[in-house]
Amino acid sequence: MVFIFSYIIILELGSLLYGSYSSISFFIPKNPKNPKNPKNPKNPKNPKNPKNPKNPKNPKNPKNP
Repeated sequence: MVFIFSYIIILELGSLLYGSYSSISFFIPKNPKNPKNPKNPKNPKNPKNPKNPKNPKNPKNPKNP
C-alpha cells in the first residue's frame, strides 16, 4: 500500500512539474545557442583586420636598421 501511494504522489508531482515547465517555457523566446549557418561568425577564416599580422608594415623592432 505504501508503494502505491508513493507512486501516485510521484506521478502527481511529475505532472505538476511538467505543467509548470511547459507554461513557463511558453513565455521564454527560443534563441538557439549554436546555429548551423551563422550570418556573422565570431572566428572567420579570412579576417579583414587581423590582430597579429604575420608581415607588419611598420615593425617596432626592425632587424636591419
